[in-house]
Amino acid sequence: MTVEEKRILLREIPKYIKKNCYFPNGAIKCYNLWLVGWVAAEFNDRRNAMRVLINNEYGLLGNLLNKLARTPDSSITQFIEQTDSEVLLKAIDVGGETVLSRNKLDMDPYAMKLLIKHDISYANEVSSGLLTSEHFLLSVVDSCPQILKNARPTTFTDKDFVFSLIKKNHACLKYLPHKFSCDYQMCLEAARQEGFSLMYFDLKIREYDEIVLTAVSNRGNALSLATPRQKKDRNIVCAAVNNCGLALDYADPSLKCDFEIVSLAVKNRGMALRYAAPELQDCQEIVRLAVENDGYAISSASERLRDNRELAELAISTYTDAYKYLSTRLQNDSKIKDLYFSKKETENKWLQSKTL
Repeated sequence: MTVEEKRILLREIPKYIKKNCYFPNGAIKCYNLWLVGWVAAEFNDRRNAMRVLINNEYGLLGNLLNKLARTPDSSITQFIEQTDSEVLLKAIDVGGETVLSRNKLDMDPYAMKLLIKHDISYANEVSSGLLTSEHFLLSVVDSCPQILKNARPTTFTDKDFVFSLIKKNHACLKYLPHKFSCDYQMCLEAARQEGFSLMYFDLKIREYDEIVLTAVSNRGNALSLATPRQKKDRNIVCAAVNNCGLALDYADPSLKCDFEIVSLAVKNRGMALRYAAPELQDCQEIVRLAVENDGYAISSASERLRDNRELAELAISTYTDAYKYLSTRLQNDSKIKDLYFSKKETENKWLQSKTL
């Protein structure tokens, strides 16, 4: 058969399908569809074969993959690179593990990287050979660090390689051998990326102030994982509340009455006021800083300051429903009520415009 004859046949495939591959009631004649896919594969027109089948019968894609992956003129990787990703993923979704085993896709780095990105559960199907490949592991840990739990401990003998994994994704530390959770430099790198990576560190490593300071500087709430001594450390607590005001909740009680630290916290998140000591919840300067950031913070102010007109107006200006937390006297005040209803009307008009 000449090249031109092949082209004509491939061009006629859709017509052939319509004429010969369906019963009168619309049911598919699977054998004929199989034949169409086989013919297209034999003529090395993979894309056309895939498009024909994907438009007609997803369930046959896995079988077609089996045929194409065994063609002598193409490796599995080359085949997959020539195939639309969407088509491949639908084929695997339909065929599941059967397709993987038939085609030995579990040994192909390109295929498995694509599949893992699509669904991390495919990490459990990777061949043991790929799990020893540093290049492959580095290519997938950014989206699927849990793949490391399937690798043998001998895979991690090169410290530079392990450090590269952690630089790719701090969560790798969770799945690496425990000895790396005791390594200062590894843990410091993880802490730079994500403060909550502290949970993967050995307790002895958490004793280092530099590690914890680094962690809370990019994730203030990681202060919850600090030691009791570190929760009393002004530098560490200041860094934490400066990143996330609500981290004040985890500070030692002795620092919850510290004016400077509470000021930093409420400037960052007004609602951090709820964690301040009662005497600072009754401090007008602190409460002003809080409601400037979030009017809802007035709900955590002292009873005396919830009756303060200046603070009430400021709170309503940043959060309309702060009105509900004011003293009864101010809720009945005509000017405060007018401010509240005016703001409420503006909000309702805006919401209505969004729904149109």
